[in-house]
Amino acid sequence: MTTLRWISRILGLLLVGLFAVFAIGQGFNPFQLGGSEIALMSVLLVALSGMLVAWRRELLGGVMVIAGMVAFYSINFGVSGHWPGQWVFPLCFVPGILAILSWGSARARSSHRLSAR
Repeated sequence: MTTLRWISRILGLLLVGLFAVFAIGQGFNPFQLGGSEIALMSVLLVALSGMLVAWRRELLGGVMVIAGMVAFYSINFGVSGHWPGQWVFPLCFVPGILAILSWGSARARSSHRLSAR
């Protein structure tokens, strides 16, 4: 469905932009990260990249977002013993879920059109 696709795209862009602004504003230096921080930033980068990939390949991008965020939560829990507390991290799952739903909806419509012939 087009609505799901565009909500996923716009929300993904907003989140990527938010993280970019935050990183620039905080003077992010990847060379000062420790081992667990490198792992967290790597999987977060996978999730954020998935938000951009979903513009062209919804299923792949959606899977990248979900996998990256699940890995982010798992690593964070393994290192700190609790889940991330900020509001933005759960929101990061939404573009991936919507992209996968949009892909599935498009496949179902395509399949329905083919079977109606």
